[in-house]
Amino acid sequence: MEIKTIAEVYHQINALQTEFALSTVNKVKYLFLEKAQSAVGNRLIDIGCGDGRVLKEVFLENCGLKFSEVIGTDKSVDMVKFANDNYVNDKLNFHVLDIASSNIGDNFGTFDIATSYYVFHWFKDQQQAVNNVQKLLKPGGIFHLHFVVDFSIANFFGSLIKKYKSMEKPLTDAIPLLKQDPNFMENFKSVLEESGFNVELSEILGIDYDFKTAETYIGKSFKLLANHFLIIF
Repeated sequence: MEIKTIAEVYHQINALQTEFALSTVNKVKYLFLEKAQSAVGNRLIDIGCGDGRVLKEVFLENCGLKFSEVIGTDKSVDMVKFANDNYVNDKLNFHVLDIASSNIGDNFGTFDIATSYYVFHWFKDQQQAVNNVQKLLKPGGIFHLHFVVDFSIANFFGSLIKKYKSMEKPLTDAIPLLKQDPNFMENFKSVLEESGFNVELSEILGIDYDFKTAETYIGKSFKLLANHFLIIF
Protein backbone atom coordinates (compact mmCIF):
# COMPACT_ATOMS: atom_id res chain seq x y z
CA MET A 1 0.00 0.00 0.00
CA GLU A 2 1.28 3.43 -0.94
CA ILE A 3 1.71 5.70 2.07
CA LYS A 4 0.78 9.29 1.31
CA THR A 5 2.22 12.30 3.09
CA ILE A 6 -0.05 14.69 4.99
CA ALA A 7 0.42 17.23 2.20
CA GLU A 8 -0.62 14.71 -0.45
CA VAL A 9 -3.77 13.81 1.47
CA TYR A 10 -4.55 17.48 2.09
CA HIS A 11 -4.13 18.26 -1.60
CA GLN A 12 -6.78 15.70 -2.47
CA ILE A 13 -9.42 17.23 -0.22
CA ASN A 14 -8.80 21.01 -0.18
CA ALA A 15 -10.53 22.05 -3.42
CA LEU A 16 -13.38 23.51 -1.36
CA GLN A 17 -11.01 25.83 0.52
CA THR A 18 -9.63 27.05 -2.80
CA GLU A 19 -13.16 27.77 -3.99
CA PHE A 20 -13.99 29.69 -0.81
CA ALA A 21 -10.71 31.63 -0.98
CA LEU A 22 -11.44 32.76 -4.54
CA SER A 23 -14.92 33.94 -3.59
CA THR A 24 -13.63 35.99 -0.67
CA VAL A 25 -10.77 37.48 -2.68
CA ASN A 26 -13.24 38.57 -5.34
CA LYS A 27 -15.14 40.55 -2.67
CA VAL A 28 -12.16 42.82 -2.07
CA LYS A 29 -10.29 42.53 -5.34
CA TYR A 30 -10.94 46.16 -6.18
CA LEU A 31 -8.84 47.21 -3.18
CA PHE A 32 -6.06 44.84 -4.21
CA LEU A 33 -6.17 46.38 -7.69
CA GLU A 34 -5.90 49.88 -6.23
CA LYS A 35 -2.86 48.76 -4.26
CA ALA A 36 -1.32 47.08 -7.29
CA GLN A 37 -1.70 50.25 -9.35
CA SER A 38 -0.15 52.49 -6.72
CA ALA A 39 2.96 50.43 -5.93
CA VAL A 40 6.00 49.34 -7.90
CA GLY A 41 7.05 45.69 -7.73
CA ASN A 42 4.10 44.39 -5.75
CA ARG A 43 5.00 41.61 -3.35
CA LEU A 44 2.49 39.32 -1.65
CA ILE A 45 3.05 36.93 1.26
CA ASP A 46 0.53 34.27 2.25
CA ILE A 47 0.41 32.92 5.80
CA GLY A 48 -0.40 29.22 6.07
CA CYS A 49 -0.24 28.44 2.36
CA GLY A 50 -0.70 24.68 2.84
CA ASP A 51 -0.03 22.80 -0.38
CA GLY A 52 0.25 26.03 -2.42
CA ARG A 53 -2.89 25.53 -4.49
CA VAL A 54 -4.65 28.73 -3.38
CA LEU A 55 -1.74 30.95 -4.39
CA LYS A 56 -1.37 29.31 -7.78
CA GLU A 57 -5.03 28.90 -8.71
CA VAL A 58 -6.44 32.02 -7.05
CA PHE A 59 -3.81 34.74 -7.13
CA LEU A 60 -1.80 33.79 -10.21
CA GLU A 61 -4.55 32.39 -12.42
CA ASN A 62 -8.06 33.56 -11.56
CA CYS A 63 -8.29 36.94 -9.86
CA GLY A 64 -6.68 39.25 -12.43
CA LEU A 65 -3.96 40.57 -10.13
CA LYS A 66 -0.30 40.90 -11.04
CA PHE A 67 2.63 40.65 -8.65
CA SER A 68 6.37 40.78 -9.02
CA GLU A 69 6.74 38.11 -6.33
CA VAL A 70 4.41 35.85 -4.37
CA ILE A 71 5.71 33.95 -1.35
CA GLY A 72 3.78 31.21 0.40
CA THR A 73 4.69 30.31 3.96
CA ASP A 74 3.63 27.48 6.21
CA LYS A 75 4.76 25.96 9.50
CA SER A 76 4.69 22.48 7.96
CA VAL A 77 7.89 21.36 6.25
CA ASP A 78 5.87 18.70 4.43
CA MET A 79 3.41 21.25 3.02
CA VAL A 80 6.18 23.57 1.87
CA LYS A 81 8.03 20.72 0.17
CA PHE A 82 4.87 19.68 -1.68
CA ALA A 83 4.23 23.27 -2.77
CA ASN A 84 7.79 23.73 -4.00
CA ASP A 85 7.65 20.41 -5.85
CA ASN A 86 4.39 21.25 -7.62
CA TYR A 87 3.78 24.99 -7.91
CA VAL A 88 7.05 26.94 -8.03
CA ASN A 89 7.57 29.28 -10.96
CA ASP A 90 9.48 32.47 -11.65
CA LYS A 91 7.12 34.53 -9.44
CA LEU A 92 5.98 31.98 -6.86
CA ASN A 93 7.98 30.18 -4.20
CA PHE A 94 7.44 28.72 -0.75
CA HIS A 95 9.22 28.83 2.61
CA VAL A 96 8.82 27.40 6.10
CA LEU A 97 7.63 30.04 8.58
CA ASP A 98 5.82 29.81 11.91
CA ILE A 99 4.06 33.17 11.98
CA ALA A 100 3.05 32.67 15.63
CA SER A 101 6.64 32.27 16.86
CA SER A 102 8.30 34.91 19.00
CA ASN A 103 11.03 35.56 16.43
CA ILE A 104 10.36 35.32 12.69
CA GLY A 105 13.66 36.94 11.68
CA ASP A 106 14.00 39.37 8.79
CA ASN A 107 14.76 37.08 5.87
CA PHE A 108 11.68 37.92 3.82
CA GLY A 109 11.75 41.70 3.57
CA THR A 110 8.46 43.60 3.47
CA PHE A 111 5.32 43.18 1.38
CA ASP A 112 2.51 45.21 -0.14
CA ILE A 113 -0.14 42.59 0.62
CA ALA A 114 -0.39 39.80 3.19
CA THR A 115 -3.10 37.16 3.03
CA SER A 116 -4.23 34.25 5.15
CA TYR A 117 -7.08 31.84 4.48
CA TYR A 118 -8.48 29.30 6.93
CA VAL A 119 -5.46 29.41 9.24
CA PHE A 120 -5.90 31.91 12.07
CA HIS A 121 -8.47 29.79 13.92
CA TRP A 122 -5.63 27.35 14.70
CA PHE A 123 -3.45 29.91 16.50
CA LYS A 124 -3.47 29.93 20.29
CA ASP A 125 -1.64 33.27 20.36
CA GLN A 126 -3.35 35.32 17.67
CA GLN A 127 -1.82 38.53 18.97
CA GLN A 128 1.71 37.28 18.31
CA ALA A 129 0.74 36.13 14.82
CA VAL A 130 -0.88 39.47 13.99
CA ASN A 131 2.12 41.38 15.35
CA ASN A 132 4.40 39.38 13.07
CA VAL A 133 2.24 40.00 10.02
CA GLN A 134 2.38 43.71 10.72
CA LYS A 135 6.17 43.55 10.74
CA LEU A 136 6.10 41.98 7.27
CA LEU A 137 4.01 44.73 5.69
CA LYS A 138 5.13 47.99 4.15
CA PRO A 139 3.43 51.17 5.42
CA GLY A 140 0.01 51.29 3.79
CA GLY A 141 0.05 47.56 3.13
CA ILE A 142 -3.06 45.38 3.06
CA PHE A 143 -3.73 42.37 5.26
CA HIS A 144 -6.65 40.22 4.10
CA LEU A 145 -7.55 37.23 6.23
CA HIS A 146 -10.44 34.85 6.31
CA PHE A 147 -10.89 32.19 8.96
CA VAL A 148 -13.43 30.04 10.72
CA VAL A 149 -15.20 31.15 13.88
CA ASP A 150 -17.80 28.40 14.05
CA PHE A 151 -18.65 25.24 12.15
CA SER A 152 -20.75 22.13 12.57
CA ILE A 153 -17.98 19.80 13.76
CA ALA A 154 -16.90 22.38 16.35
CA ASN A 155 -20.44 22.41 17.69
CA PHE A 156 -20.29 18.62 18.04
CA PHE A 157 -17.05 18.78 20.01
CA GLY A 158 -18.45 21.67 22.00
CA SER A 159 -21.31 19.46 23.13
CA LEU A 160 -18.81 16.81 24.21
CA ILE A 161 -16.95 19.39 26.27
CA LYS A 162 -20.14 20.36 28.07
CA LYS A 163 -20.92 16.74 28.85
CA TYR A 164 -17.39 15.55 29.66
CA LYS A 165 -15.48 18.32 31.43
CA SER A 166 -12.29 16.25 31.45
CA MET A 167 -12.14 16.67 27.66
CA GLU A 168 -12.25 20.46 27.73
CA LYS A 169 -8.55 21.25 28.04
CA PRO A 170 -7.16 18.68 25.55
CA LEU A 171 -9.78 19.57 22.95
CA THR A 172 -9.53 23.35 23.25
CA ASP A 173 -5.73 23.12 23.28
CA ALA A 174 -5.87 21.17 20.02
CA ILE A 175 -8.64 23.28 18.46
CA PRO A 176 -8.69 26.85 19.90
CA LEU A 177 -11.83 27.50 17.87
CA LEU A 178 -13.80 25.37 20.33
CA LYS A 179 -13.59 28.10 22.97
CA GLN A 180 -16.41 29.81 21.03
CA ASP A 181 -15.97 33.32 22.42
CA PRO A 182 -19.34 35.14 22.12
CA ASN A 183 -17.48 38.48 21.86
CA PHE A 184 -15.00 37.22 19.31
CA MET A 185 -15.47 39.93 16.69
CA GLU A 186 -14.79 42.81 19.06
CA ASN A 187 -11.95 40.99 20.80
CA PHE A 188 -10.21 40.16 17.53
CA LYS A 189 -10.60 43.73 16.30
CA SER A 190 -8.79 44.78 19.47
CA VAL A 191 -5.99 42.35 18.65
CA LEU A 192 -5.63 43.92 15.21
CA GLU A 193 -5.78 47.48 16.45
CA GLU A 194 -3.22 46.78 19.15
CA SER A 195 -0.80 45.82 16.38
CA GLY A 196 -1.42 49.11 14.58
CA PHE A 197 -3.92 47.96 11.95
CA ASN A 198 -6.96 49.92 10.80
CA VAL A 199 -9.86 47.57 10.14
CA GLU A 200 -11.57 48.56 6.89
CA LEU A 201 -13.93 45.60 6.63
CA SER A 202 -15.05 42.90 9.02
CA GLU A 203 -17.98 40.58 8.64
CA ILE A 204 -19.17 37.08 9.42
CA LEU A 205 -20.15 35.06 6.39
CA GLY A 206 -22.51 32.11 6.75
CA ILE A 207 -21.83 29.25 4.37
CA ASP A 208 -23.87 26.11 3.79
CA TYR A 209 -22.30 23.47 1.59
CA ASP A 210 -23.81 20.15 0.57
CA PHE A 211 -21.14 17.56 -0.24
CA LYS A 212 -23.70 15.29 -1.96
CA THR A 213 -21.96 12.02 -1.09
CA ALA A 214 -20.53 10.42 2.03
CA GLU A 215 -17.30 9.85 0.12
CA THR A 216 -16.61 13.58 0.00
CA TYR A 217 -17.77 14.28 3.53
CA ILE A 218 -19.12 12.13 6.34
CA GLY A 219 -22.57 13.58 6.76
CA LYS A 220 -24.95 15.53 4.57
CA SER A 221 -23.91 19.13 5.01
CA PHE A 222 -21.19 21.43 6.20
CA LYS A 223 -22.19 24.63 7.96
CA LEU A 224 -19.56 27.26 8.50
CA LEU A 225 -19.31 30.77 9.86
CA ALA A 226 -16.17 32.50 8.72
CA ASN A 227 -14.73 35.80 9.86
CA HIS A 228 -13.80 38.00 6.93
CA PHE A 229 -11.35 40.80 7.69
CA LEU A 230 -9.59 43.35 5.51
CA ILE A 231 -7.02 45.33 7.39
CA ILE A 232 -5.03 48.33 6.25
CA PHE A 233 -1.75 49.09 7.99
